[in-house]
Amino acid sequence: VLHRTHPLVSTVGEFLLERALDPDAGPANDISTLSRSGIWISDAVTALTTIAVLRLRHSLDPQNGNAPMLAEEASAIAWQGQDGKVVSVGAAAFALLDSPASGEIADSMRRQRLDVARERVIGWRPSIEQHARYRAEELSTDHDRVRRATMRADRTTLARIHVAPILPVDVIGLYVLIPPVT
Repeated sequence: VLHRTHPLVSTVGEFLLERALDPDAGPANDISTLSRSGIWISDAVTALTTIAVLRLRHSLDPQNGNAPMLAEEASAIAWQGQDGKVVSVGAAAFALLDSPASGEIADSMRRQRLDVARERVIGWRPSIEQHARYRAEELSTDHDRVRRATMRADRTTLARIHVAPILPVDVIGLYVLIPPVT
């Protein structure tokens, strides 16, 4: 049985990640080259939409003195337009990525739009961190609810867990959807 901390899993994961981020990696049809960014024309949007796929990490610190724990989750945020208005988060933002391409984009435009998106995401860090704090609060609420539901009758106190986001949040993918020209 291979678990997530097995050296083989770690080695394969590092290889794939390095290949995904290497601009000189193999051809586009090479399965070991994963796309971490993209841009396409989509009928799913009515305005330019930028989607960041995030790796959220949370520190879970038990108040009873036990060792801290780490929780991770993937999430996404979608911003619309140039001003960065958040239009969807979580599953709704991920759903936008399922929309098929409905047109072609020239390579020069693709590079230019992705460069602009990378710059904008830096300015949108406050909304990313706000989302991370919100998810940490949700995790804390869920944890308290499960602990109360599973607490034994002979226990009189509930061990509190303090949940805090680990910042900065990792942006692990960046995608731009362009509405079709009508």
